[in-house]
Amino acid sequence: MTVAAGAKATAAGEQTSSKVTPANYGRFTLYEIEDSVRSAIELLELVVDEHGEIVDEKLEGQILERLNQLNLAKELKATNVAVYIKSLWGQVSLLEQERIKLARREKSLAKKAEWLTKYLVSYLQLDPAKPGMLVSGLRANIGWRRSDSVEVIAPSRLPLPYQKASIAEVSDEELAKHGQVLRTLEGYRTDPRKDLLKKRIKAGLAKGRKYTHIARLVEKYNIQIN
Repeated sequence: MTVAAGAKATAAGEQTSSKVTPANYGRFTLYEIEDSVRSAIELLELVVDEHGEIVDEKLEGQILERLNQLNLAKELKATNVAVYIKSLWGQVSLLEQERIKLARREKSLAKKAEWLTKYLVSYLQLDPAKPGMLVSGLRANIGWRRSDSVEVIAPSRLPLPYQKASIAEVSDEELAKHGQVLRTLEGYRTDPRKDLLKKRIKAGLAKGRKYTHIARLVEKYNIQIN
């Protein structure tokens, strides 16, 4: 079999096996279309002999036409994929906008709930150290839950195991007042380790000790709405 005859047989097989055309490109992936392009290029090499002469111009024309069809199908497929990508990013953008709206609404509702809670507490509880008025109803129940927290009068006077150093950057107000030179400065402050303090104070209270000069345990009742 001559080179040209082999090319014709291979071309015929390729034409019937892949069948990728600009009309039905949607059924194929870009990989499959690209594979057909590579096959067509390999066929094109078969119509040229070792001296660089074209042995079958008609077959060459058919293969070139096939390549044009495949490249058009590839372009159409790539365009469709690009349009789909644009659609996906459009949906992402819409979801991001919706997320921002929901976050703003969440923040607004939380502030409103906090304000109304303080408003309710101001009328039902006279002393934070004591439970307020109990309310029971079909739609809502109002109760009070005891909690304790550590109140530190002088953090710098605490023993070192109960202190932690915190670094605070220069505030925007200080930056506006004193200029960019403050950007390299940092402020240090001493914060109490309230978790350890609470355990120590509770242990001391159990033994009859009092901690009132530096830190103390403050009991209060928080409103509970069910």
